[in-house]
Amino acid sequence: MNDKNIARNSIVPPPDLLEPTLDENDDLRGFENPWNPSSLVLAAFFAGPFAGGYLVASNFKRLGMRNRFYRALCLFVGLGLVIWVSFTTLTYLEWIAREGVGARRLFRWTIQGLTALAAYLVTRSQRARFRLFVASGCDPARLWAPGILAFVVGLGLDFAMTQLVRELLELMGG
Repeated sequence: MNDKNIARNSIVPPPDLLEPTLDENDDLRGFENPWNPSSLVLAAFFAGPFAGGYLVASNFKRLGMRNRFYRALCLFVGLGLVIWVSFTTLTYLEWIAREGVGARRLFRWTIQGLTALAAYLVTRSQRARFRLFVASGCDPARLWAPGILAFVVGLGLDFAMTQLVRELLELMGG
């Protein structure tokens, strides 16, 4: 074997590398105009765990992956409840009141960061199916209107939960 054969053989990739690998989940059925999963992370960041999580979970339906909708929704509802219990506890312990606006801001950024991280991790499982959708020549749905609606709903839920915590603290004599 001479040097020319070795150089030529090392450049040619193995044949299975160039063959597409599809499985039973890679069909074009079930798509309902999905959103771009990367855009959902940003929308979830601003909308919060409940409204943003609903958008992320709904995209599973839009991608034809209906069996993952409820698991994703439960994850974000659980995250929202943990955040709400944490906020209630910290408010009851008067940490937020004592530390002032800086503590509220820190808590808000923490909520948004955790929501975006959860959205990023969940949407990773949507990306392959979304690439298949785009490769089929279809355009994704626009997220502007649902994203703005989710942001407004998220603000409303945040306000309602804050008011509920204040009412509970007054009832408890705090």
